[in-house]
Amino acid sequence: MTHHWRASDHLEASFRPGEWRMYDAGHPIGHLNYGRINGKPGVRGVTGDGAVIGYAVDLEEACDRMWEWYLRRRAPF
Repeated sequence: MTHHWRASDHLEASFRPGEWRMYDAGHPIGHLNYGRINGKPGVRGVTGDGAVIGYAVDLEEACDRMWEWYLRRRAPF
């Protein structure tokens, strides 16, 4: 079966429950935290320096947003 690339391919589990870390070629990008946002379950994206990128309903959407932020930050290529 063919595997299609996804931003979540760059995730690694953290030692903290409900937290994942995102890397690109071994370099840390940020982390994603699962929790409650305005009383509803959601995922928060946080950069390496602690700035909140945004919130998402699920982990896959949060990964996509984190990856897009990362690509914009390191542009121009």
